[in-house]
Amino acid sequence: MKLFDRGFKSKEVLRDTPFAHEVDHSPDLNQRNRLKHYLKMIDKINEPCLDIGDTNWIAEQISNKHNVKIENTLKSDFNDSIKTKGEKYETILCFEVLEHVMNPSRFLKDIHGLLAPGGILYLSTPKLAVIPIYHTDAHFVEYKEYGLSRMFEYCGFKIINSEIFSPFPAWWAMTGFRPFFRTTFHRIQLYKLIKV
Repeated sequence: MKLFDRGFKSKEVLRDTPFAHEVDHSPDLNQRNRLKHYLKMIDKINEPCLDIGDTNWIAEQISNKHNVKIENTLKSDFNDSIKTKGEKYETILCFEVLEHVMNPSRFLKDIHGLLAPGGILYLSTPKLAVIPIYHTDAHFVEYKEYGLSRMFEYCGFKIINSEIFSPFPAWWAMTGFRPFFRTTFHRIQLYKLIKV
């Protein structure tokens, strides 16, 4: 089994946290599984394209597959505003950011203002778990599907497509108690939205 080809340094890392390493940013199980779902949802990217957040492996893979240049946001505190070069974007990627901002509707309205008419927003965020055993202080809020769809409508977006998936492969659940619960209950909501 080639577990160590996936960026893992030890079995402890595999068992406890299948996330990217802070030093080498190797793609991991979590990122690889998310990318699979993102690529299935993203049928086309029109330029100019903006990725909200820091440069990451997932955005690089999406850029390569669609043969587009993806601009990243400049240093921004998303609780105040989103700083960009000032142009209107045809496509915006926003993966795993919404749960970190204190005022999500203001954040989404900022994104709405950055999109060209008919522009597309691809967004993902954790789904509020039935049994929330995983909690991080970096998440201000996680959303139920209904509440999130209402907020999208309020901020000027229409849902074109959506999917809910586990970011972890099923076999990881067999590696311990915590991985079992994370695999069973942790879900990601992925949306393709259009500016209306």
